[in-house]
Parts: sequence; structure tokens; C-alpha cells
Amino acid sequence: METKKRKILLIIVGILLIIASFVMGFYNVFKFDTNSKKEETKEVKEKEEEKEETEEFSYMPLTYEVCDEDSCIYIVGSIHLGDKRIDKIDKKLLKIFDECDYYAEEVYDDYEIDLEMFMLKDGQTIESLAGPELYAKMQEFEKKHPVFMLKTLNMTTPAYMFDYLDLLPFIEHKYTREGVDNFFEKRAEKNKKEILAFETSEQQMAILTGYSNDFYFDQIEYSIDNYDELEKEAMETYEAYLSGDETRIKDAIAAEDEEDDEEMTEEELAFIDELLTKRNINMVEVIEGYLKDNKKVFVVVGEAHVVSDIEESGIIESLKSKDTYKIKVIK
Repeated sequence: METKKRKILLIIVGILLIIASFVMGFYNVFKFDTNSKKEETKEVKEKEEEKEETEEFSYMPLTYEVCDEDSCIYIVGSIHLGDKRIDKIDKKLLKIFDECDYYAEEVYDDYEIDLEMFMLKDGQTIESLAGPELYAKMQEFEKKHPVFMLKTLNMTTPAYMFDYLDLLPFIEHKYTREGVDNFFEKRAEKNKKEILAFETSEQQMAILTGYSNDFYFDQIEYSIDNYDELEKEAMETYEAYLSGDETRIKDAIAAEDEEDDEEMTEEELAFIDELLTKRNINMVEVIEGYLKDNKKVFVVVGEAHVVSDIEESGIIESLKSKDTYKIKVIK
């Protein structure tokens, strides 16, 4: 078995849609105003420059066509947060989307996350649970990264802090625009295209909240200790995503593998199993059902699901292993 310990960048690569939306919602509610007049002027200038840079930019997300004898579907990997470039999708892919009868994404429901489920109770705080040594690390980390809002995060659960740290590189770089899934969801709604879902928001939330405080604090400490490297890899992964290049994307995600599975705890192994392997198996089964029913579906799920090589459970590798389908990259 070649399973490796994934760094917590996995969520950034686009595994869970619900948590990206929730973290950004939480951030927008609680963020403090640090903008001076000078900073506001700088932001306006940056937005103008960004507009000029993106006007001529377009990209083709890594897209697979999967066909059986009677029908084809299209599978696109997503990163759930990005900058303004994330919406500059090649017209060829938009045409393919418009010609499909259905749009399928990870979740599509009316689930509303209650902030209270991520708030500590009975007088508990991150400080009281983490212990003095780790909390001191958090305080030092906040000095370098002010958007790590420790005063607010101190009231949240370790699970939430873990998720927030995953997305911190994107928040710091102001890559806070919703991803490709949101773009196509809105297009589907506008065109009255039927929207399908692989799972529910409740199922995704259960994966993120079902582990011990020790597990979350271990990941938090790892993130803090290795943040510069994680930030660099997050940005490199995002640029690889925009390139649409299959090899570059696979290399970027594979670069996050470092430690052998023998060094993982039982909880870490269980987390990877729930986060990736089991969900990938379900997605493959659903996709095969679409093909069996001759449904022309445009699928968007997290990029790590599409190209993951953990136990060869990635969607594309799983479909290739069946020797039943014709699979090619759309360019």
C-alpha cells in the first residue's frame, strides 16, 4: 500500500466545498478592520491592476471526457477558493457545459451552518485546551499573521481552527473568491439546468468534526511550524491548477506527500479514509450510474478527488482501472 501522510493542504486542493464556504463566511463576519486610508487607496489600485491583468486571461481547468459505448460525461477538478482569475474559464468549456443536460457537484442543498456548533462552551477556550506551549506558539504566529484572529479563534473549537488554518494562505493572499463549482452552479441555475449532488452538507460537516482535540491540535501545530512551506505549496498548487496541465497538477498534489503511513496515527489514517478514499469510491459509483443511465452530466468536484493517487482511489484512476471507458483530457 502506497498511502502517504497528506499534509493539511489537502483541503485547500479542493476536497471539501462546505468548509471553504463556511470559513469565509465566518471570516467576513468576524474580521477586524485594519484598513487605513492609505491601505484603502492601495487596495483600489491593486483591484484596478488586477482587472487589467485578468481582462485578457482565460484558462482551461483540467477536464476529462469519460465515455462508454452510449454516452459521455465530463469531469472537472475544482479548487474551492481563488482570485478573480478563477472565473476566466475558456469558452470551449462553457460550450461543453451548456450542451450537458445535468450539472453535478459535491453538495447542493439548503443546509445552514449554525455558528454555535463551532463555538466552545462551558467556559472552555483554545487556550485552556491547547496548553501553554502550543498557545504561546499561536500568539507568536498571530504577530506575523494578523488575520489569524486569535482573540476570536480562541472561542472556536479546535476543529474550526484547523479548518481556518488550512485556508489561511488563500485569505492572506486575498484569494477569497468562490471557486469553479460556485461559478458553474450559478450558470446552471441561470440556465435552469438540473443540479445533482454527490453528498449532503451534513455528511461533509461530520467528516470535519468527528475527531479528538488531540488530532486537531497536532494538525494545528504542524501548520504553524511549517506555515511558510505550506503557504508556498498552496500558491504553487493554485498556479498549477490555473495552468490546466495534468502533469503539473498531479506533481503539485503529489508534492504534498512526505511521511510513510507507518508514522500516522489511527485517527490520521481514519481521517484520510473518510476524507478521500470512501468519498472517491462513492463518487465513482455515482458517475458510473450516470453513464449507465445515459445522462450527459457535467461534474465538478475537488481536484484532489479527481487526480488523487492515494491507494489509486482517485476518480480518474479508478475509472481507468475498470478498462471499460474511453477517457481523455479535453484541451
